[in-house]
Amino acid sequence: MYDISYFGRNLTHAGISLGVNYRFHKTNKIDTLHLKLHSRFLSKNKFTLYYHKNNHLGLLFSSEMAYQLVFKKGIYLELVVGLGYLRTFYDTKVFEVDNKGQVKHIPLAGANYFAPNYALGFGKYYWNRKSKITSWYLNLGAYYMYPFNTKFLINPYIQSGLTLNLKR
Repeated sequence: MYDISYFGRNLTHAGISLGVNYRFHKTNKIDTLHLKLHSRFLSKNKFTLYYHKNNHLGLLFSSEMAYQLVFKKGIYLELVVGLGYLRTFYDTKVFEVDNKGQVKHIPLAGANYFAPNYALGFGKYYWNRKSKITSWYLNLGAYYMYPFNTKFLINPYIQSGLTLNLKR
């Protein structure tokens, strides 16, 4: 299954996220408090591109694990934890002076960060087997940029998108 979503870093810096999902644990029925729900474990690999105007362009690669509780009508709650790599490219020209005093332009200047992340979300599965859209979701989360200055920087995000099954 594939994901396509809007990604809003710090709720204002717009981006897009593309991902591949794999359900590696079959659905288990849980009959706690007569809710008759299912649990699922998923692996998610995502590529996210966002733009922070007048600052940088960010490319975020993340590998995530998700645990879902799916209720009777297809509504689900989700917990996501992941590890990632963030590469930023400065939104300006960057120059450096070498040992000989020559000024040189540095193409694709930016920074590299370790970027662990987590999110809580909810969504709705669509059980119609003819549709390529299998679910809609909304996640609220945060990822860390480490190292940032002397410590780290927390970036909250909102993500809303669709899960597609292109084999249908």
